[in-house]
Amino acid sequence: MSILPSTVFPSSANTDRGRPTKITTTGNREDIVYGSGNCVIIRSVRNPLAVDVYTGHRAPCSVARISPSGYYCASGDNQGNILIWDTVNKEEHILKYQKKSFSGGIYDLCWSDDNQRICAVGDGKDKRAEVFIWDQGSTAGDLSGHTGKVLGCAMKPQRPYRLVTAGEDSMSNFYKGPPFRFEHSNRDHSRFVNSVEYSPDGSIYVTAGGDKKIFIYDGTTGQKKIEYVGSEGPDDHKMSIFSISFSPDGKQLFSCSADKTCKLWDVERAGHCLATYKFFEDPELNDTPVGTCWTSVGPVAVTLRGDIGFFNAQGSSLLPTTIFRGHNKGIQNIHVLHTDGKDYGDDSVSFVTSSFDGQFIAYNEKKGSFCGANNYVHDKQPLVASVATNDKIISIGMDGKIAFSPIGNSLKTTVATPYQTSVLERSVGLSLLLGGKYVAAAAEHKIAIYNVASNEQVAEAEVGFIVGCISTHLSGNTVVIGGADEFVHFWHFDEGTKKIVEVGKSKGRYTAPVTSVSVSSNGDRFAAARGNFIILGTLNPNTSEPGSELDETRLLHTSRITALDFSPDGARLLSAGLDCVLFVWEDHNDSEKFKKLISCHSPLGITAAKWLNNNTIVTVGTDALVRTWKI
Repeated sequence: MSILPSTVFPSSANTDRGRPTKITTTGNREDIVYGSGNCVIIRSVRNPLAVDVYTGHRAPCSVARISPSGYYCASGDNQGNILIWDTVNKEEHILKYQKKSFSGGIYDLCWSDDNQRICAVGDGKDKRAEVFIWDQGSTAGDLSGHTGKVLGCAMKPQRPYRLVTAGEDSMSNFYKGPPFRFEHSNRDHSRFVNSVEYSPDGSIYVTAGGDKKIFIYDGTTGQKKIEYVGSEGPDDHKMSIFSISFSPDGKQLFSCSADKTCKLWDVERAGHCLATYKFFEDPELNDTPVGTCWTSVGPVAVTLRGDIGFFNAQGSSLLPTTIFRGHNKGIQNIHVLHTDGKDYGDDSVSFVTSSFDGQFIAYNEKKGSFCGANNYVHDKQPLVASVATNDKIISIGMDGKIAFSPIGNSLKTTVATPYQTSVLERSVGLSLLLGGKYVAAAAEHKIAIYNVASNEQVAEAEVGFIVGCISTHLSGNTVVIGGADEFVHFWHFDEGTKKIVEVGKSKGRYTAPVTSVSVSSNGDRFAAARGNFIILGTLNPNTSEPGSELDETRLLHTSRITALDFSPDGARLLSAGLDCVLFVWEDHNDSEKFKKLISCHSPLGITAAKWLNNNTIVTVGTDALVRTWKI
């Protein structure tokens, strides 16, 4: 038995309100590159399942750019660190060079066409821009001249090299080199200069700013050629322009603005707008585009939420043709809709994930697509737990409310407005029973049963101890509860009388609160975790002694166990924890038969893990990534 990586469903891009987001492309424009959490994501524009992830940063990554050769990537983070690593070795991504450039964050990077010089700009006390030769560690010029944060930089892609920086001091500075020396400042903008970009042939460069204007300059001399877009025309942007990008042939420009639109411009005809795009017909604040790039399939924009949209440059559709969406906060729960291994079609939902901020995303394991997300189901309160059936997501938040959100079985639908019912203060968890007809909700001292079809509470009981975790036999009516009293408790729900009663508990204390529990698919076994220990037991719900422990205690994790789950056929058990380790136990009766996978969702650990089928596991973590593994 071995555990092999299968698929990565990446998280969404890091964004900041009011500041441009850097989303870039590889040299052949076949991949998009962006920072997400502490990771760098390299994602194919044609195949959503072709994803590469770099996890070397220890702070949120703000920008990443691939070298012209495609062999290296330079990435910067919010603490001023620059890491240069190879993109060829996808299993390891060898770190080639590392330095701390500024006391604040890195806002933009650019390469020279010989893959040697890198310009970095950002926020710092002593300096805000620098250019260096990375394989020697030496400086390649003096980039003084700005009096505020520097938001963007661009280097002429051919010799003679020229370098342009754009800053919050409303200036774009022009440098000649190498070694690069200050030549002059352009003060045509009246507000922040948010973006600067050279054309592919290096003949011109453009700047865009908070004054809603775009200017075109000569690429070699840095002299202004024309005010390309003003702020008074009917097709001009009505609010700050965050980003601008050239098409591969240099004949078109693609811009995005705080007015929630993206616009396509003809370079040769000043102020001539070819098309105006939006992410949705009625965009919200989080649908504001804050970054752009141009790929081999057309222009791309990223929203404040982190969604990545692909647009048609021919203007045949003014809405995105495709949207990539992922989580941007730590993921808490996984809900598998089908575990029988059958093919339910390319538009079916394989599993649903939910994150701490209350966002739900549904995935298709083979296609990599998703159906929509409904943020803030619980009045912007953090999510505590959630489960999913084929047509509903049931969730409970720190607001104490349990919400039933309808969801279709198509990737094209979105989570609808939820129906919220009674309050369960200090809620702990949820679990389905009786084939998904009912859901058991656990609070600190209480357990309640809800009818999933009617969204109504049908039973409630005080438990007499502090609840730590909950699990059920999906096809049966047994509820297994782990308590802070160091016992596992067994409860029985009677569908006829609509009563839930305790029928027993484990014979001995576990010497620590029970933090995770799982019941096998046929209902004959359970597994419980106390700290980093796993205890297995038999489950006999129809007897006077419903549960009894087996003799062995398994101690291989070095940190708290966050997930336990039996495979659909009951033959294997997985365990995962905050130590970033995933174990798959081949034989329940032999604690020596297991497979170990380390450095999974490092450095903060695995928050949830489930079996998709008997040979596939899906894991999630605080890195907001979703990964699948083949056994």
